[in-house]
Amino acid sequence: MLQAIHIYGNSYMAYNNGFLADVQPWAFLSLCSFIGMYGMSTAVLALHFVYRYFLVCRPTQMKPFDRPYIVFWAIPVVTWGFIYGFITFYCFCANEEFYRYAQYSVSEKLGRDIRDLSFFCVFIYEVVAQKTTVYWKPTMGLFAIVVMMLFTLVIMIVCGVKIVLQLRKVAMSAKTISIQHQLLRALITQAIIPFLMSYIPRFLMFFFVIMGYPPLRIYTFVPLVVASYTVLDPIATIYFIHEYRAAVMKIVGRLILMRHRRNISDAITEPHNHTMDTHPTTGH
Repeated sequence: MLQAIHIYGNSYMAYNNGFLADVQPWAFLSLCSFIGMYGMSTAVLALHFVYRYFLVCRPTQMKPFDRPYIVFWAIPVVTWGFIYGFITFYCFCANEEFYRYAQYSVSEKLGRDIRDLSFFCVFIYEVVAQKTTVYWKPTMGLFAIVVMMLFTLVIMIVCGVKIVLQLRKVAMSAKTISIQHQLLRALITQAIIPFLMSYIPRFLMFFFVIMGYPPLRIYTFVPLVVASYTVLDPIATIYFIHEYRAAVMKIVGRLILMRHRRNISDAITEPHNHTMDTHPTTGH
């Protein structure tokens, strides 16, 4: 799915520009699913910190993370994502007020009829003749998503602080402490990356849009920046955890060795084939 954005006045519109763009209702549902998966990723990240907190601070209470109970942790993650998607579906769906508000801008900038596009929009208020009209459904939806984002962020901060304090006062072997510090650094990096590349960009973009500031070209890169943290996230884990880093280096070394052996084999085979070609057989 290819998502593009259009900003006009104090409104934000994300529309489907991929192969499902003209397929209804799947084009709109795919946008809702995209936001739902983003919500699931924030829940999974927070759950990482909760798991690490129990492992370090409450090791005797790790039973909920053992089999088969661990399967049930998928329920809050999926539910969290479903709420994100439902908010998009119900609160940010297209409405007549937004059609009227943005139709000329969409026609001018995109060359499309706004009613032909599949999109969700954040349009919480409108000022007409110095009178402000607040649209409560998208307002409550935006408020709910901001609260959910802050909730996962607070969980990560609280669990991270408690883990650091526990590692400083608990007597562990040098190897165990080293491993825990590696995991903690990886988790902190995993939190910083989405915070810098997801939470802050989205928050600033929505803030400036809602305040009615002129649209900036950098807004078009926000979906790309948000999506890129899923690539950088595992790279951070591999970098900080020695065992992962060593395993990756081992795999890369094997690939290089295989390629080197293949090149040597080709170099040996090529002269032999060349020799065979220089002595053609003659028929009688």
